[in-house]
Amino acid sequence: IEQFLVTFLNANGALIEANRWDYGQTPVCSTTPTMESTAEHNYVFRGWTPEIALATGNTVYTAVYDTVPRTYMITFVDEDGTVLSAREWEYGATPTCAEPTKADDEQYTYTFAGWNPAVVAVTGEATYTATYTATKKPEGFEEVNADGKAVKVFKDGVIYILRGDKIYTPTGSLVE
Repeated sequence: IEQFLVTFLNANGALIEANRWDYGQTPVCSTTPTMESTAEHNYVFRGWTPEIALATGNTVYTAVYDTVPRTYMITFVDEDGTVLSAREWEYGATPTCAEPTKADDEQYTYTFAGWNPAVVAVTGEATYTATYTATKKPEGFEEVNADGKAVKVFKDGVIYILRGDKIYTPTGSLVE
């Protein structure tokens, strides 16, 4: 019976195995090929090129892989550590999260200032923490609440309108 050398190579040309097969037999590689992942991709063995056929001559088969983008866990947390969002993002994508808010206290109003560190394209697992800018409330103002929301303030006997963290005169001028 005539025998033929059948060689199995990895995609990078590295020898996986080489064996002699009888004429008419279907060669089989005893090892499932693998290819090391990169930061950007995982590689999943798909088959051989050319397609495996009956042994009729010396043949070289090369492993073929599907390329699958890698994903990484990206977490957004509030400044107190509360998780706002945690999910997998593909390598190279720029993750996003809805801007959080922080409740005002007696002395300050708070505005979302951004994420620390600054959000960048995904290259690995990352955690981003919300930061806020504190603005001191004007002194001498007394809040009047309607349905739990501050809508008017008094200063020196004059009524002013509160919109967000800004105070306006009844005619619409901003109060410094």
